[in-house]
Amino acid sequence: MNTVKVFCSYALAITTLLVSAAHANTLSPAKWLASAVGETVEIDMQVDKHKLSFKGCKQTRYSLTMSRQLAPDWQVEAIAHYGRGALSFGTLTQTVKTQALELVAWHEFNDDMRVGVMHKAQPGHEIVLLMGDDLDLPTSKTLGLYVDMEIGISTEQSVRITLLRETWNADSASVPLAWRRSQDSQVQLSYSMAF
Repeated sequence: MNTVKVFCSYALAITTLLVSAAHANTLSPAKWLASAVGETVEIDMQVDKHKLSFKGCKQTRYSLTMSRQLAPDWQVEAIAHYGRGALSFGTLTQTVKTQALELVAWHEFNDDMRVGVMHKAQPGHEIVLLMGDDLDLPTSKTLGLYVDMEIGISTEQSVRITLLRETWNADSASVPLAWRRSQDSQVQLSYSMAF
């Protein structure tokens, strides 16, 4: 959670500096920003919400994706993740919150294939228990490689191959664990088809 607070504070400080610089130059913030970064800067934004709910359980997950085309075949994405879950079973009631920041650099080789390199940082999950102290779980950092390919005759079919290496660090965990550092490697294959 501290990482997200620092990130938000940093973004607020930069925004404040930009606005104060704009007012110092007697330009509107939009005109000053346009003159500083150029007129052709475009940032695409997308918000996703996933929700699951049944008796005794509620989960909600949000992600905010901001992407920018750097060159005709290069793109950068910054993704902020937030999730919240709640279990309600009398004395076993608990709430879990998770946050993460992810950065992906994409290179498009042709119309049918692109490769992305990813880094994701996730502070420890926060668990709030009804009958006990709050728990902070280990933090994690993930490095990954994505390969997206369109297959078949139409562009509605695609395959994604994902290689991930996640490292967990338990130095900041509030519960004693038998290990201080652990790693998890994954290979994922997914197929999607739009119809």
